[in-house]
Amino acid sequence: MVEKHGLSRCFEFTITTPDNCTENKDFQKRWHSLYTNIVRKLFVAGCAVRERQKRGAWHMHCVVVMPFETHNFPHNEVKNGCYKNVSHELRVLWRYLRRILPRYGFGRFRLVPIWSNSKAASRYFAKYVMKSFADPEQNGNRVRRWSLWGPIRCATCNFAFVSSKARHKIAWMAGLFEYHHYDDFNSRMGSKWAYYLFRLLNRETWLDAKNAIWAVGRLLERKKTRTARLIVGLVELGSPPDLQELESIWPEISILLGKISIA
Repeated sequence: MVEKHGLSRCFEFTITTPDNCTENKDFQKRWHSLYTNIVRKLFVAGCAVRERQKRGAWHMHCVVVMPFETHNFPHNEVKNGCYKNVSHELRVLWRYLRRILPRYGFGRFRLVPIWSNSKAASRYFAKYVMKSFADPEQNGNRVRRWSLWGPIRCATCNFAFVSSKARHKIAWMAGLFEYHHYDDFNSRMGSKWAYYLFRLLNRETWLDAKNAIWAVGRLLERKKTRTARLIVGLVELGSPPDLQELESIWPEISILLGKISIA
């Protein structure tokens, strides 16, 4: 997004609710109304992710493409409350947002340029996406953790989070393996866990392969990647193994079945 539109047009946009809005549905209703009527019309493109504050209320972090360019933004002066060197267009936009946001149930906001480069913008957004997946309250709930609008929708993703609803599948896997944070996948299964598990999850009938998903995950935890690769191959050939076949491939599974349910 930064590389396409330029750093001078990409801003950080954070908005909060004046009240203690802790309900998912209430916050989503407010955000959807603001997004539909204001955000997507005001900003050419952008991405947004929700986060829960310490007080329990939701707020939204965005990276947006501005309708105009802003050069030499005085970050330090603005931080100290001095706005005389801020461009006229940006001050007009701030004034408009202060007036319009309360109509949609929002209050304070922050709209400032990205500090350095495209990597900073991606780190800013990715940090809050990861935090949303680590939030146990959002796991298993059908809530839109993050969203995109504008030309950036043309971008593709190996895991196809939107079209395949993979975020719900990740939440299901976290429950299956009794993980509490997204980082648990890396720490328990290794950095290549997605290479194995997403090949099973990308199937339309992924629930039919839940035994294989469970077995592959446990194998990765024990660093048995060859056996995990064999099971993934069987599933991709259209023959998801049943429990008896899994026991023949991996005898230890019968011991683990006495401790963990995969039903």
